[in-house]
Amino acid sequence: MSKDYYAILGIEKTATESEIKLAFRNKAKQLHPDINKEIASKTSFQELNEAYSVLSDPESRRKYDEGELESGEISFTWEEVEQILKQREEQRRRNQKYSDEFGYPRETQYPPTNYEANSRVAMMINLFILLFAFSFVLDFFVFKDNGSEPILSKNTIIKRMKRGPMQSWHELKTASVTFYISYEKPSPNIGDMVETKRSMFYGNHKYRVNNSGNFQRADDLPMVTYIMALISLLISYFGYSKFSNAEQKFNSAIIAGFLCLAMLVMLLYPR
Repeated sequence: MSKDYYAILGIEKTATESEIKLAFRNKAKQLHPDINKEIASKTSFQELNEAYSVLSDPESRRKYDEGELESGEISFTWEEVEQILKQREEQRRRNQKYSDEFGYPRETQYPPTNYEANSRVAMMINLFILLFAFSFVLDFFVFKDNGSEPILSKNTIIKRMKRGPMQSWHELKTASVTFYISYEKPSPNIGDMVETKRSMFYGNHKYRVNNSGNFQRADDLPMVTYIMALISLLISYFGYSKFSNAEQKFNSAIIAGFLCLAMLVMLLYPR
């Protein structure tokens, strides 16, 4: 027959975890071998630790209450009991520290987002994205002259899409510049003199033929890249501003971040 661990600790079967712990401490002061030198004391103290190790663990206590746990299964030496108690106390302290630091129990599988804790990081991300997106705004408007040179070669690039229509461009080269024009648009021919301008950061070009007419935009970088940059600029500005709360800053950083990743892909693979 299994031992009555509730009787050993001197508690009721409805005792709470804190009551079990308090009863164990009070009994341990009386029965600890360092205090009570009687031979029977060590046996009683081992039983006390045995009882506490079972009843302090919810799963072991459930098995014990339902008769699934026999005393033969929980025969510990004094050293083993001390080790178990030490490990449980260390685990309890780690869990408490984790809970104090992050605001939710360690056992939680999907903790709620602590927007306040991430607010500063979100602001820094928004600032970085704001500057990155603003560079596209400058790139769209600010160009530097490359001078006039004749077209030396003209090639057609065809991209076959798995879905959707086929895409084509003219690849035009001078001695110092290579730029692209959509196949559907009028384009210069070999030998034509073209005056070109290059954008400030990302290598988009403007051109005009034989120094006449207005400058036309080349198709080096898809226009949708600049549209996404403008959207990212507005979102990240809102996320960085004082008008947004912690949750809005966090969400702004996430949305603008995804747009920036798409912009980077278009920079690396424009066609």
